[in-house]
Amino acid sequence: MVRMKLAVVINGSAGALLDQSSEDAAARIENLFRDRGATATVTVAPPGGLMETLRAAVATDADAVVVGGGDGTVAAAATLLVDTDKAMGVLPLGTANLLAKDLHMALDLEAAVGQLAQGEIRAVDVAEVNGTVFLCNAVLGLFPMLARYRERHRHEPGFAKWLHLGAATLAAMRRYPRLEMEIDLGSGPQRRRTMALAVANNAYDDAFFSFFARSNLGAGELAVYLARHKTSFGMFRMATRMLLGRWQSDRDLSVERVREVTVRTPKRSLAVAIDGEVHRVATPLRFRMRPGALKVLVPAGALP
Repeated sequence: MVRMKLAVVINGSAGALLDQSSEDAAARIENLFRDRGATATVTVAPPGGLMETLRAAVATDADAVVVGGGDGTVAAAATLLVDTDKAMGVLPLGTANLLAKDLHMALDLEAAVGQLAQGEIRAVDVAEVNGTVFLCNAVLGLFPMLARYRERHRHEPGFAKWLHLGAATLAAMRRYPRLEMEIDLGSGPQRRRTMALAVANNAYDDAFFSFFARSNLGAGELAVYLARHKTSFGMFRMATRMLLGRWQSDRDLSVERVREVTVRTPKRSLAVAIDGEVHRVATPLRFRMRPGALKVLVPAGALP
């Protein structure tokens, strides 16, 4: 069991905190850690001040930095903690919380605090594209546009938000131009035309109702998913299968597992959704794997 001194940084823009003041959120989380026997200093990062707040937390004598927010916030913290002796913990306060789920973190705040207060340290893989760290995936093509749409509508009630996103997805599939690229998976460049390319930090599970879940965070592999669909209906069919967790069986989806991959296009830069946050990245895009480069605080017995 690990009993640590924790520096906790909460993204003040996190979806789960939109209805609370910064002071109330910090006080509640600090009390939760104290009640579970952990020493925690909680800071809520102001708008535009996330990286500065994270750097200050990393510079303290805390044994671990716990970050509260979505996958983009977690990836930002990982950028500062990769290849260091300081571990990172995750409080799932975002929308998707993909990494938190793969780490077997509870999505309930009180339960997650309890898991971290009695957690264990394990090493997980880190991936990067042109030096930018990601812990879940980097996606180009159709999905960065949808990520921007999702962000604009994040304050809407749950059903309305997903209804609008579904309508936007259907409209985008009809009009979005396919991306022309050369992709090198290690055996030389190949020309491809696609609506979507995803590079995941370790492969996703292929099982019913396993929605973008990974059971292995230490295989040391990039999983490259290339959509070869020629029609919007084909993409819609795959999107439907995603909801069931069987999208990898789609006959027009190419899947490769590699350590490095390079993507070249005629464009000087591309919009890339990196752990849910859209970045403009200069081409060529060079992806690589960094095995075991990040220490994470996880529930006892959650990872081998």
